[in-house]
Amino acid sequence: MYNFETVSSKEFESFTIKVHEPFAEFLMADENEYAFEISLLDVFHFAGHACPAMVGAFLISQQATKKLFN
Repeated sequence: MYNFETVSSKEFESFTIKVHEPFAEFLMADENEYAFEISLLDVFHFAGHACPAMVGAFLISQQATKKLFN
């Protein structure tokens, strides 16, 4: 079990989900707009906090995307 009470921001950045949006690519969006990574730190900033539910949802989503798309 990971103790998120003692995690640094650098460690939050190490948990990432790779996103690729093919429709945006089809519409000739910039590469930064259709292929990017979102980190747990980004989600923390969006939510304004890092509760166990939010961290758990991110980690479950990370594992699900790895299983589905790798």
